[in-house]
Amino acid sequence: MQKYQTKDNIEHLEGNLQSLIDQLKELRSKNHELQIKIGELEILLQVNSLTSQTLDRDETLEAIKKLFLSKFNLDEYILMLKTDSEKELEIASYYGITLDKGVWVEVDEKNVILHEVFNKGESIYISDLTSDGHYNFLGLIGRKGSLLSLPLVSEKKTIIGILNLHRSEARAFSNDEIEFLQLMTLHAAGVIDKTILFQNTQVLAYTDALTSIFNRRYFDQRYTREILRARRYKRNLSVLMIDIDHFKIYNDTFGHLMGDKVLQKVAQVLETELRRADVICRYGGEEFVVILPEIDLHNAYYVAEKLRNAVITSTFSGDEKMAGKGITISLGVAAFPENGDTEKMVLEKADEALYKAKERGRNQVVVADVKQML
Repeated sequence: MQKYQTKDNIEHLEGNLQSLIDQLKELRSKNHELQIKIGELEILLQVNSLTSQTLDRDETLEAIKKLFLSKFNLDEYILMLKTDSEKELEIASYYGITLDKGVWVEVDEKNVILHEVFNKGESIYISDLTSDGHYNFLGLIGRKGSLLSLPLVSEKKTIIGILNLHRSEARAFSNDEIEFLQLMTLHAAGVIDKTILFQNTQVLAYTDALTSIFNRRYFDQRYTREILRARRYKRNLSVLMIDIDHFKIYNDTFGHLMGDKVLQKVAQVLETELRRADVICRYGGEEFVVILPEIDLHNAYYVAEKLRNAVITSTFSGDEKMAGKGITISLGVAAFPENGDTEKMVLEKADEALYKAKERGRNQVVVADVKQML
């Protein structure tokens, strides 16, 4: 009888031990799942915290890209944002592929994936691009591997862009990973949308309502930064002060509405002739100011002449009745460090040069301390 009790006890103990082992396995499994969830929450927290770190669009996009690349094994990453056009997306951030940032891509039937994601607002996962050859992505045919294309949906349920993630191996994204990437993209879209909204608000605050170029307030801030940058990196920077000749006469002759149109047209002409790196602002009244980063005094003169000639060759309503038979501009040119080592000194030199241009008969370019150009 004792033997049977001992055997029963052993079997009972074995049963308890197995139960404990099963519970331990279950706890380990749950702990593993919990660790994964904690990791995912930490990633989402990092995404959401980006809004407090910066409200600059490009900096935000760069931070989001680095986060995705650090947390996921990706061969290619392409983030595209909606433009003013309903049929085009801007390539705003990318990795692992030769593309030009800022290029606009047309969302049409030729780009099947982008077209479907953008119009339906749903993710598309192609586990094997080779077998799904009918899909065309950014005009690149014959791609291999797997592609996950995710819509960037704002809190207002509007699509603001598309995020494309590519791996060179087929079937490289698991269902759990796709589900989390969808959630992460949703949070990223919220951050991007807030950043864009903030920047649009800033643009309105720094934009001249009449000419749609930057205003004096923006110039004051940007000019200070550009001078500091030029000083720190020992680079050139030039400033153009511009005045529309005989603008008061035009206003008095044709009225303020026609005068406003002249201001708008001149601003448009000047902006068209400048580089993307240049900054044009309405300084006040009929005066404009241009910042030319990394342009020395000598080359700034030729930029100024190009602007002067562009205005001369443009047509303005009623300008044939103006003094000199047309709208013209006078320009004063100064540069850092040739004309001064402070923002105030350079700006004063440009203003003095502009005054000399008007004093000498207008419709001309005068360079501050012209001897330094020799």
